[in-house]
Amino acid sequence: MKKNLLVLAALLIMSSVVFAHDPENPSPASGVGIMKKGTSFHVYYKGVKSLDVKVSIFNSRKQLVYTETIRKTDGFMRPYNFEQLEYGEYILELWDGTQRQTQTILHGIKPIEKLAHLTRIAGSDNKFILAVPNKAYDVLTIKIYSEKNQLIYQELLETAHDFAKVYNLNKLKGNFSFQVTDKEGNIKVLSY
Repeated sequence: MKKNLLVLAALLIMSSVVFAHDPENPSPASGVGIMKKGTSFHVYYKGVKSLDVKVSIFNSRKQLVYTETIRKTDGFMRPYNFEQLEYGEYILELWDGTQRQTQTILHGIKPIEKLAHLTRIAGSDNKFILAVPNKAYDVLTIKIYSEKNQLIYQELLETAHDFAKVYNLNKLKGNFSFQVTDKEGNIKVLSY
């Protein structure tokens, strides 16, 4: 339990520091942390002052699954049970009237060992080949995230065989990651 609290405290501090250094928003900001426990996701929120906080959960089709408003709070911990929901990616959104924060929740999705491979093209700064071995029909979702975990690219591909594509990321500064999801919800994250 102590370890969980330390992890939560670190997440909240990091979130507050990251948001506080935003040059467009120099005022203090709230922080959000999520911890998975079985089929439940515990959401930890710490705000700057007491406000009404609207919590919304959306499925991968951007349909509202659940919403509630927590009145006049500057912090809370709430468990959200996903047991009755289908496996997949969900978006948790918190809105306190001044700031909107979103977090991705992966419910029932287990990382797999060999779904994709990422290789830098020799002699290039930021060109990569993404290869996904496949022997049958599949639908792949490919997302690219910046080092600040912001989604910068997304595509949906149907394939009946091995897939490979060159991605030119020369305009992208810093580190990044690819997230490849197959039709069964298996995910592979590749960071560079």
